Amino acid sequence: MRTRTMDSPLIKLDKVSKSFFGRPVLQNISMELVQGEITTLIGPNGAGKSTLVKLILGLLSPDSGNITPAAHLNIGYMPQKIHLDQSLPISTCRFLQLANRSHKECHEALAMVGIGHLAKSPIQQLSGGELQRALLARAILINQLEIFLCLTQYQTYML
Repeated sequence: MRTRTMDSPLIKLDKVSKSFFGRPVLQNISMELVQGEITTLIGPNGAGKSTLVKLILGLLSPDSGNITPAAHLNIGYMPQKIHLDQSLPISTCRFLQLANRSHKECHEALAMVGIGHLAKSPIQQLSGGELQRALLARAILINQLEIFLCLTQYQTYML
């Protein structure tokens, strides 16, 4: 069995391309995600950032090229948004327990992301930033993560 080193790729993309309805979105993308490094995707709307992430997650298949993950790779994913039914009475801690049954681990994950005090609060009443932290705690709970994907759109306003 081969042991992973800090510089061995967790995922390797080799000449990956993806099109939708004949329109190329990604063409010949080659990259490696390496343990211990932070990789940031920056680009305008429609540039293919979300498509690239979905390819890495295995939610989409490339039209051409290869995506090679390391053996036994665990990927945590935190979506930009999540739709929560406003009529569903569920606390933040209980929401996390849908991913991990351990009450103690859920409280620890919430404390780790700085919102331990919101464990009993209804998930629907969290602010946008608090909800993002709860989603981060949930992603942490699901697996011991080697890759963590967080999608956030930043708005820039000129006055």
